[in-house]
Amino acid sequence: MVLLAVTAALGTGQARPVQIQCRFNGDCDGIAVCAANYCRAQCATDRDCMPEATCVVRPTQEFTVCLPRQRPPVVWQRLAAPERFATIAGGPGLYGVTRAVAGGGGRFARVVTPGRTMYWGNSSWVDVGPSMPEIAVHRPNEVYGLDDGGRLQRLDRASKVWAAVAGSPALRSIVEGFDDVRTPAQGGPAQAVGSTRGFTTLYAIGQDARLWRFKSLPDQFLTVEKETAMVVSGAPKGQDGPSSLARATFLDPTGNDKIYVNDASVQDVRWMPPLPAGTRLLSYSGQGSTSGYGLTEDGKVLRYQFGAWEPVDGPTFRKLAVVQPDGVPNQAILCGLDEQGAVHTSIVAVPSGANYVRPGYQ
Repeated sequence: MVLLAVTAALGTGQARPVQIQCRFNGDCDGIAVCAANYCRAQCATDRDCMPEATCVVRPTQEFTVCLPRQRPPVVWQRLAAPERFATIAGGPGLYGVTRAVAGGGGRFARVVTPGRTMYWGNSSWVDVGPSMPEIAVHRPNEVYGLDDGGRLQRLDRASKVWAAVAGSPALRSIVEGFDDVRTPAQGGPAQAVGSTRGFTTLYAIGQDARLWRFKSLPDQFLTVEKETAMVVSGAPKGQDGPSSLARATFLDPTGNDKIYVNDASVQDVRWMPPLPAGTRLLSYSGQGSTSGYGLTEDGKVLRYQFGAWEPVDGPTFRKLAVVQPDGVPNQAILCGLDEQGAVHTSIVAVPSGANYVRPGYQ
């Protein structure tokens, strides 16, 4: 919140400070708007919203919002698959790791086929390499995994071979990272001569609960003096405005906090309202600071939007991932892995929170 003191001359010769809260909407918390130098809610009644919208009042005014009266439901579609999956990972694309399959019998020894890493593209699954217990996606062609000892591995899709990343600490979870495309003049790292790709950023939780950040070009592991429960999602540079850096989102053991990570600094921000009674999240995939999807311990999907949680109808899931297609900023693909190892998807809108305010209210 921005607070500026301005001195006003009074007829008596005395001065009185006038508090100016903001100059731009970005100076206000949540999705509150700046009007006449004060931060206020987007609406007070339906008259402040467009005719097709209604004013939804939240306990805190910075999340009171104009929302459409009719909101499309989340419709799930099951993807065809060669076999069951053990885990999935979202990001720029959707990956799945198939389960190990046992075969044979009789007088022959049982044969176990190791699981494979699969990529969903052009309406079919493509085998791109062997499996890892846990994987994360940076770009559709950049896949990282953790081996049984928790060491970071990198998949070469051309040769379908995993290679260990030197210097990796023992990790227990990783999340897809995003390019921070700042130039060296803007504080970004220098790239190798002739390099045309940005460097990779991954976030990870060590087996000692410490927070780590991995960056390539060159490969390096940066530790952050913070303990946390799990890495749950990431967000690209600029998703919350052109000045925002790439970051990751984390949950504390109760599942109610998020932690932004910009480079090596950590900031705790309590923006989520309390979860429904008796609910704990297994994971949370954010679409910015005002919306996202959480998976509960009992496999139910909750949608977080503008300061409130609401249930989403669908199957019971063991894993939830969000895919953000390139060039489609207003849509995302929500992906769930059910208890039988099948993948379900649904195309969902990424709300901006400011499309339904009546002109002139601000």
